[in-house]
Amino acid sequence: MNELTLKDQVSIDEWDTFVSAHRTGTIFHATPWLETLRRNQGGTLLRLGFYQGAELVGLLPLIVKKLGPLRVAASPFTVEDTPYLGFVLDRVHLDASLAAVVDFQRRSRIHFLRLLQREDLEPASFEHNGFTAIRKHTHILDLSKSEDEIWKGFEGRCRTHVRKAEKEGVEIKEIHERDFLDTYYDMIDRLYRRQALKNPNCRQFYLDLWDAFARTNLTIFAAIKDQKCIAAAIFVHERDRYYYLNGTSLSEYNHLCANNLIQWTAIKHAKSCGAFFFDFVGSDIPRLAKFKKSFGGELVVYTCLERPSAKWVSLLRNQFTRYKGLIGRIARFAKGKIRGGAIER
Repeated sequence: MNELTLKDQVSIDEWDTFVSAHRTGTIFHATPWLETLRRNQGGTLLRLGFYQGAELVGLLPLIVKKLGPLRVAASPFTVEDTPYLGFVLDRVHLDASLAAVVDFQRRSRIHFLRLLQREDLEPASFEHNGFTAIRKHTHILDLSKSEDEIWKGFEGRCRTHVRKAEKEGVEIKEIHERDFLDTYYDMIDRLYRRQALKNPNCRQFYLDLWDAFARTNLTIFAAIKDQKCIAAAIFVHERDRYYYLNGTSLSEYNHLCANNLIQWTAIKHAKSCGAFFFDFVGSDIPRLAKFKKSFGGELVVYTCLERPSAKWVSLLRNQFTRYKGLIGRIARFAKGKIRGGAIER
């Protein structure tokens, strides 16, 4: 293994030049995206660089936060709406880069580290550096096929739902107005609240994404019925990939199958943009996986790497995963019920 030198903060110019030129660089690694995360999700953004001599051979964006007594670093910190991040480098440098990150974790007294890579990594490439892996899944649709072949590759129920939406008069509109994001955020916030969940991103996050990418890499489609928006979805695209980033709908209109029509519209748009792959982004929740699978994509594995600094940190992490849903529900229940110091009966 060739040792690499780690630099804590790579210059923005050097960073963006490397990301745009490297095959593993994504839109999520670009400075405008990282700055949107920093402004809206808090924490300290580190642009780590790995050098072989004077040559830059790899990058890793890290966001560091304090969670109670713990210092936690992640790439990304909030996975909703930033599905991939992690290293930008060739596999030949992965082992040495992981070793350098472990040393950085020790020096920086980071208790827990999590990296989300857009690829399936073999255990031999990370286990000896103390990392464990969670295998994540997504559905990816091959867009090199003709439009007709893609349509025929949909499951029958999916084609039926698309036809139903069209028959019911649902219209798909590409959004060009920034103000629409207020409507979108209200819809998605309502969706989270209906599931007793907190929206992981604030309204300004989506406004900042629009400001940074709307003219180049971001597309929003809305489903309209009787002049009312009943569903919408955000997509980002780069190079040969098109990502389904986020979507929402009004539950009382779900019987109109507007989400299926939005996806079909986006798939056709992705082909027109020259994309080769349509990434549905995340297929680990069964009901969402069922929906995404119906469009005929291939189930693909990618990797979430985690490294606690000690066994007690690992125990805390496991207990948090087990109880975080319950804790969140109790907190939201209490917030909703307590008024003026008295509990409503």
